[in-house]
Formats: sequence, C-alpha cells, structure tokens
Amino acid sequence: CGITGMVCAYIIVLSTQYYTDYDYRPVQSIAEASTTGHGTNIIVGISVGMKATFIPTITVAIAVLTAYHLGASTGIGEDGRNAGLFGTAVASTGIGEDGRNAGLFGTAVA
Repeated sequence: CGITGMVCAYIIVLSTQYYTDYDYRPVQSIAEASTTGHGTNIIVGISVGMKATFIPTITVAIAVLTAYHLGASTGIGEDGRNAGLFGTAVASTGIGEDGRNAGLFGTAVA
C-alpha cells in the first residue's frame, strides 16, 4: 500500500512538472497566447489548467481504490471490513505529509 502512495506521488510530480515547466508544450502555448492579447491568454491558461487536473485526479482515484483493495486483502480487522481503510492510510503515508496537507487524500493518519 505504501508503494501505491509513492507511485501516486511520483506520477503527480511528473504531471505537475509537465504542466508547469517551460520546456513543455502547455506553458509554451500559454506564452504564445500572451502575444495576441489578454483574452486569449486567459482562455488558453484556463484550458491548460483544466487539462492539468485530469491526470492527478485519475491517479489519486486509482491509488485510493488500489490501496483499499490491497488493505482489504490483508485480513486485518474484523472480517476484513475495515482493513481497506488501513490500506488507504498506508498509501497516504507513502504520499507524505505534503500530499495530505494539499488534500490529495481525504483520510487522516494519526
């Protein structure tokens, strides 16, 4: 489950780098739109921002489901009913404190 969290965090870092680094097309398209006026800059910036949320959203959803099912398969707890929550907590530990503070996982780990 911890590996699930680490993989999730790594994919989010790669996605963030792609959408915020000038070496990649999304930022270059915003810069190109800035040359034609304020309106096109806003339109392109908002569209790139909306696209940038897709990969992290899908990644976190898959990580939560994977961690839940991995936790449920451990047999921890009463009939394994709450073990899935254990897996989700361990995965959020793999993402780290910054990921929890950013709200990537809705679970709290004490």
